[in-house]
Amino acid sequence: MLMLVIQVVTVLLWATAAVAVCGIALGFLARTLTARQPYRSHSRPVAAAIRWEKNWHR
Repeated sequence: MLMLVIQVVTVLLWATAAVAVCGIALGFLARTLTARQPYRSHSRPVAAAIRWEKNWHR
């Protein structure tokens, strides 16, 4: 009985790890395909500073 419980827990852990890895990979793929700009995840003042820095070099 204990072996069965250990096997079930092991399978659940592997399944959880596989779902997490696939989710992270799909997230990176989606970000690559949609070509999101990297500063959108920052707060507004940081995004404004990054935009200012990009425009200042023009």
